[in-house]
Amino acid sequence: MSALTELADKSISEIEAETATVWAGRSLASFQLFFNSGDIGRLLDAEEFMHEALEHAALSEHFELLAELGPKLVEAARAAREHASQLVYQGMFGPVP
Repeated sequence: MSALTELADKSISEIEAETATVWAGRSLASFQLFFNSGDIGRLLDAEEFMHEALEHAALSEHFELLAELGPKLVEAARAAREHASQLVYQGMFGPVP
């Protein structure tokens, strides 16, 4: 779909909600990649994508979407931070600064 068609066919609110869902999917996938690989870059990406998802959900004013995505993303972030802490403790990332 071209940008012109999208803007003609959808409200800004709909576009923001769809964008939020895409960013949320990227965030959850990046958290999973971090769990699988221990690659801290994936964790950083996941955190950034989570921020984008929540921002776009709020901008959509579809507050039920924000209520749906928020807890899933926050729980995934909590679990990933705990995993990162365990990796640091195990020495996987090298010395703690």
